Amino acid sequence: MDLPELYRDIVETSPDGIWVFDLEGNTVYANAELARMYGVPRDDFARVAVFDTLDEPGRAQLTEHLAGVRRGELNDSEVECQFVRHDGSTTWILVRESALRSPEGSIIAILHRISEFTDRRATINELEASRERLDEAQRIARVGSWDWDVVRDEITASTWLTEIYGLTPETFPRTYERFLAMVHPDDLGAVQEAVAGAAESGEDFVFVARIRGTNDWIWTRGRGIVRRDEHGEVISMSGTHQDITEVKEAEIALLDLVRQNVLMQAVASAANEAHTLTDVLSQAGSMVVLHDDWRRARAFTVADGCLVPLYIDEAGREADLQTPEESARELALAMRAYNARASVWSEDRLTIAFNVMHDDVVHAVVTIASDPPLYRHQMIQDMVESIALQLGQVAEREHNQRVLADARDDAMEASRQKSEFLATMSHEIRTPLNGVIGLTDLLMRTTLDTDQQRLAAGVQVASRALMSVINDVLDFSKIEAGRLELEQVDFELRPLLEQVASVMAETARGKGIGLVVDCDDSVPERLGGDPTRLAQVVSNLLSNAVKFTALGEVRACARTVPHGEGFLLTVEVSDTGIGISPEEVPGLFAPFTQADSSTTRLYGGTGLGLAISKEIVEALGGTISYSPHVPNGSTFTFTAAMAAVDAGAPRPAVATRPAAPSVKDHRGQRVLVVEDNVVNQMVASGLLESLGYTVELADDGIAALEVLGRRSFDVVLMDVQMPRMDGYAATRALREVEGGGRRTPVIAMTAAAVDGERERCLEAGMDDYLTKPVDPGALGDALSRWTGKPPEEAPVSNDELVLPPTPPIDGLDVERLDMLRDLDPGNTSYLDRAISNFRANTLVVVETIREHVLSGDADKMRQAAHKLAGSALNLGVVRSAAAARELEWLGDAGTTDGGGDLLGPLEAALDEGRALLRSYQATYGGGS
Repeated sequence: MDLPELYRDIVETSPDGIWVFDLEGNTVYANAELARMYGVPRDDFARVAVFDTLDEPGRAQLTEHLAGVRRGELNDSEVECQFVRHDGSTTWILVRESALRSPEGSIIAILHRISEFTDRRATINELEASRERLDEAQRIARVGSWDWDVVRDEITASTWLTEIYGLTPETFPRTYERFLAMVHPDDLGAVQEAVAGAAESGEDFVFVARIRGTNDWIWTRGRGIVRRDEHGEVISMSGTHQDITEVKEAEIALLDLVRQNVLMQAVASAANEAHTLTDVLSQAGSMVVLHDDWRRARAFTVADGCLVPLYIDEAGREADLQTPEESARELALAMRAYNARASVWSEDRLTIAFNVMHDDVVHAVVTIASDPPLYRHQMIQDMVESIALQLGQVAEREHNQRVLADARDDAMEASRQKSEFLATMSHEIRTPLNGVIGLTDLLMRTTLDTDQQRLAAGVQVASRALMSVINDVLDFSKIEAGRLELEQVDFELRPLLEQVASVMAETARGKGIGLVVDCDDSVPERLGGDPTRLAQVVSNLLSNAVKFTALGEVRACARTVPHGEGFLLTVEVSDTGIGISPEEVPGLFAPFTQADSSTTRLYGGTGLGLAISKEIVEALGGTISYSPHVPNGSTFTFTAAMAAVDAGAPRPAVATRPAAPSVKDHRGQRVLVVEDNVVNQMVASGLLESLGYTVELADDGIAALEVLGRRSFDVVLMDVQMPRMDGYAATRALREVEGGGRRTPVIAMTAAAVDGERERCLEAGMDDYLTKPVDPGALGDALSRWTGKPPEEAPVSNDELVLPPTPPIDGLDVERLDMLRDLDPGNTSYLDRAISNFRANTLVVVETIREHVLSGDADKMRQAAHKLAGSALNLGVVRSAAAARELEWLGDAGTTDGGGDLLGPLEAALDEGRALLRSYQATYGGGS
């Protein structure tokens, strides 16, 4: 084989470019592959110099390199460079260089072996980019990687791992023991346990520890995996360290914030529950220890510009005596805060003093000491200011409560004076006015000539108008005081509207105008609500309509639509009268106003009618409005919520006063009446015996339980306010005794007809609820519910002596007295005994109340006044009851202040009541 020929074939067929050039860069030889790389025919490449294949920086580098070759300096390593093709495009090449020498050993040419490197270069670029991205991710995440050759005990760390700890690759620990030396002593055991456990189990491991950096401890989350050889021996571990210092510090700060929130919640809760600033300050010591870093708190109150330590008990005073130096430092710091009107800090052992202020007045100073010492920072400052604000709000609330209490006392006094004035006005004006009206009625029944008849009729009209004005003023005063009372009874709307219209009919006929009442077919036959107040509104609107209409007609229309479980009643009253100008509409429903002053002079009136109607309508759950009536006149529309009435329920009685109840089905049934008031006992006994029940009495809850322990009853009527044991406690005790056995029905009797009273009675174990004075119909219904025997309609006997209704007596509920009188027709002994007892006991009760007022015993004053009010209501002496209620309400407020001023009006009301009862007895010849 010809070796030169073989070498030539090897060079010509080489996949690499072979290029021989002289020391000036001129081509001596180039194979076909190099010509292909350059992009020219083989023959043309002989004219190509090395400098033709390089860019400008490459040419400069080649010039310098050839100069070095001439000096004998060769490049023994591979070199990457860019190769510029004939068409100007470039490619990456890898060049390996060797020298061609003369026989004498001098370099005469250079041989370059050239390989295309573009694909490998792209791969390298991608790897470098990937490494850069990894480095960037580690930098952002504060994560560094490590590898531990367990066999050699050599640790290698990434750049970012060394930077996390402020180290360099040279200073980073290279062995496991040196690494452990950097771990915080409190965390060392956890790290060793995690690594040893992973080596034993082969599972991944995680630990969180503080590792010492160049400047500080670094909170680190370490993760690692274990590698084993084919024999199961651990050969290496690798993993990451992540700097979680910010997260951990935030977590610690959050825990600290939670502790502070616990403290703040305790302060807020104490502040909300405290009645006074002293109350909440006395709890300061127990509250601050809820924060782990605080150990002691003291409060100082302000007295004449000096600070006085607040001690809850002698133990606090003794504690101060045990630490006199610390107590003195805290007092001095508190004085600094007080004088500066700002919080003050003691840095050596952190103690904070801050002011409790309201309206720029310091009410107290609080000091808090920490253990261990804390550094002042904004979080503590914010917390201190928040606590100071909470305590300042207590001071503000205490101040406001004092202001409100003073205002309440002033308002109660004003209300008392107003009530006293109205009661006096009512009595002093209406009593003689009733006489005028009555005497005028009698006078007009005598024989009078025409002029006398005209004058007497004028007196009658004028006096009734005056009575209407007085009633309006008193009615509005009652509404204004929030004492508007509504009843809930079944009634028929059509007869009610016709009755109201009949009162206006004569006036309408006299003026020559029509009066029409229309009840839509949608209106049920019966509704549930307050017919008296409803009639008052309709009467008011019809009266105005007739008064202000000279021609045409007045029309009242009623309709209903379903509303919830009941109905919404709508009533429209329209007229063809003088109408109302748009400017006057906004003030229509304001009190003491009319369309204009000329209206008052021409038509009369107080301007209270629409204001009263508005209040009543809103109390009935509705609204009232005005609209012009086309072509002239006015339309007033109001709505009211009405209850649905069971079609099978008994119809409301037609009689004006209660009929005598039936006794047929109740004989033999026993009722225990638990009541401490003798008058109330007599009234209840009379009502029950008239219904056929056998009655037994008990004076209070203890006596009731003794009676119930001896014998059983069908029903118990239980007063709720009694001495020794009240009705609530007695009922609860009864239910405990009964256990799961027979349950005796208990019906509460209470004069406290307020929201929540019914629920309170039911919660105590009672079964039903009646308000005093007890209505016979309501009592009968309640007894029927619990005895299972419905009341029957009372039979009418011609043999019974039925007395006529008593004429109205101002200040006396004659209907109730008539009902008590007629419990046993022809026999008034029950009523006479009750009245006699009331007259005999009232003087004694007043003196008892006076003693309680003088001794300041608000509760006993309230009990005595409550008892007196109940007796008065049962006998219809309304003004006596109202006067007693004033004292009862005062007692409910927990004070006797102002009670002495109320005794005079009470005595006057009782004198009047006794006289009115004597007058009533005179109507039927009783009381002798």
